[in-house]
Amino acid sequence: MGQQQLLLLIICVVLVGLAVVAAFTVLETNYRKDEADGLLERSLAIATQAVYWKAKNDPFAGGAQSYLALTEGGMQRLALDSINVRGRFSITGATDNTLEVTGISDRIAGVGVRVYVRDYSVDSSVTAFDGSIAFD
Repeated sequence: MGQQQLLLLIICVVLVGLAVVAAFTVLETNYRKDEADGLLERSLAIATQAVYWKAKNDPFAGGAQSYLALTEGGMQRLALDSINVRGRFSITGATDNTLEVTGISDRIAGVGVRVYVRDYSVDSSVTAFDGSIAFD
């Protein structure tokens, strides 16, 4: 082989190596975003169940227009699992009119989601990839 062919071969190997490294970075980023989306989906389902529970006036199976009873053992009161494939979930704050649902990934360190509910609708949500969202 001539020097030009060897040089082209080396350049091709380097370019393929860089492409593989870039692909791994993109895949990791998308994997983290997918994990956050799954946590958000489950947290919204929990918030929806809590809104339904609050709206019921049944003293044994409803909140009677308040989230306050969900402060301690809220997931059990709603008959929801606090752990699933995506991670761990908890109701981390509840007052008469507001609710806070937190989800933390067990598969990817640092990924967390928090959903805020005011009255009967979702007010906002926060997603973090740096571990700043945790159970209080």
